[in-house]
Amino acid sequence: MRGLFVGLATLDVIQLVSALPQPDEKIRARQVALAAGGPAANAAVAFAQRFPRVSTVSASSQPHSGSKPQSASQPHTAGPSQAVPGPHTAAHPQEAPGPHTCASLNRADEAILLTRLSADLVGNLIRADLEEHQVTVHAQSLPAGVSSTVATILVTESTGERAVISATDQRPVQPEPAEIALDLHDLHSIDVIETDGYETDLTLAVLQAGRAHGIPTVLDGGSWKPYMEQLLPYIDVAIVSEAFAGTCAQLWPGPESSSQVRHTRASEASHAFFAYLEQFGVQYAAITRGPRPILYHAAGKHGEVRPCQVAAVDTLGAGDFFHGAFTKSIAGKPLNETTFVTGLHHGAQIAAQSIQSFGTRSWLR
Repeated sequence: MRGLFVGLATLDVIQLVSALPQPDEKIRARQVALAAGGPAANAAVAFAQRFPRVSTVSASSQPHSGSKPQSASQPHTAGPSQAVPGPHTAAHPQEAPGPHTCASLNRADEAILLTRLSADLVGNLIRADLEEHQVTVHAQSLPAGVSSTVATILVTESTGERAVISATDQRPVQPEPAEIALDLHDLHSIDVIETDGYETDLTLAVLQAGRAHGIPTVLDGGSWKPYMEQLLPYIDVAIVSEAFAGTCAQLWPGPESSSQVRHTRASEASHAFFAYLEQFGVQYAAITRGPRPILYHAAGKHGEVRPCQVAAVDTLGAGDFFHGAFTKSIAGKPLNETTFVTGLHHGAQIAAQSIQSFGTRSWLR
């Protein structure tokens, strides 16, 4: 299978610390890692890997009754913005996955990343890491003198939670649409497209071409962006954070968007969120909510996926890898309730694997 990923690529400097430093305090990191980051870039890395330890799972799900779901006890879970759901459904919380390896994840697929990189050391380090992890990089150049984003991440050892300091690429203006370093008229060999919504001009062009070719498209909605409504008409699957869903729920003009709903958490306004997306033709959507159940909508049916109980060492990138594994799971398959929910389970298992070691690459070894 071949997956095309469009969006952000950064350089992540990751440090494991006992505690975050106080003002005027110097501390020593217990471990350090350097890797390419960004939602689309990390998703592409996951797509390109083989995962022989991932089991087949049932695609059955618990219909959503409207009551607030209860999360199982979970020591050292991922932070609230990272979803680490597991292989158990609410209908069968004690049912283990099947004994057979999942064929769709136990294969080496081709991941292609379309992004922007700077022509300097930072850009070279990002490209080198991605290529080392079997991602083919097609990069537009950032303006002269502008470096790709560098992020410093401090991971607290006792909880696995991360604090992120990001220096954006400091480009003076949003670049004008450019000639894309990829032939969008030759997408017949692409099985699925995934985007994080960054690099809007590149993303919109790819999504439009993908729709013309009948290629399934997946949105990783981490944070709401002003131009998101330009992209949504070309999205088939939207898997988003709770914050993203909350913004959408407030934009929904239907009867559910009362002042009470507007001020509730996204979990309580999920139907308004799903209704909002349906305006744009998005029939498959899910809200990731950290250690609490994923809420999903699949062609009119609602359900949830319960979280795993795993000890988190480092939650950085868990949501990105969730998206990569989900995209890998559905690639080359018809999009329906079964393939969608199964993809959520597969993404959940990979996300859970990724948080059990430090950094965003050591878990792949």
